[in-house]
Amino acid sequence: MLPAALHRLAACQRTLIVALGLVPLVMVIAVCLPALVLLPALPGGVARCSTLITLFRDWTEAVLTKSR
Repeated sequence: MLPAALHRLAACQRTLIVALGLVPLVMVIAVCLPALVLLPALPGGVARCSTLITLFRDWTEAVLTKSR
């Protein structure tokens, strides 16, 4: 019985790691949404907004690829 339970836990291990890794990412993106809405209206804001989006994309990619 124990090996079967361990096998089921091993099968969902990557899913749990990705889910735990994405929680901080989702929280940061949710907090930054007002900035992403308002930045393009400010001088130089489009470049800063693009930088934020690039950082979020890189962070997401790192979480998904390093969870193996």
